[in-house]
Amino acid sequence: AFTDVTQGFCKLSDAAEHPALPGLFLLTAPVREQDALVEQQRFGALLREAREAFDWVLIDAAAGIGTSFRLATQFADRCIVAATPDPASLRDAASRQTLEGHELLQLVVNRVQPRLFSRMNLTVDDMMDQTGLPLLGLVPEDPAVVLSAAAGKALILNSSGGAAEACLRISRRLRGEPMPLMRF
Repeated sequence: AFTDVTQGFCKLSDAAEHPALPGLFLLTAPVREQDALVEQQRFGALLREAREAFDWVLIDAAAGIGTSFRLATQFADRCIVAATPDPASLRDAASRQTLEGHELLQLVVNRVQPRLFSRMNLTVDDMMDQTGLPLLGLVPEDPAVVLSAAAGKALILNSSGGAAEACLRISRRLRGEPMPLMRF
């Protein structure tokens, strides 16, 4: 799908619509796609076409700051850095100098465990200070995420609380709706 679109073998309009969520289209890239196979100009053209066809275009960039990461972020209007609350992940989030040119750069902290926060003497303010990023949302550790993935179902169709609620709150905040952070 992704490779066929980026190499011009099929059109973006042929992307698969999610079977249970009308209006959601997914263009998945192969996990082992070689960076060299995705040409910068074709990727940019694909994103320009997607911007015209869809309200939102989300790219899940590869971890690290390799070629795939740079390719995805160079065409982004906004970047959301996802991190877990552990020190190594927060340091990694703080070192995203390649994203400094983006005006809209925000942090989502994933897999939050309130008991662990208190044992580490860590607060939300501490995480924002450590990364230098404004907070977009917090997502709690939730077994429903693993269970939904194992069942091949969208999280919001498999759960209404926990991580699903947090993700819905984040999506509303992205759309500019006033929405308080999820409380734990």
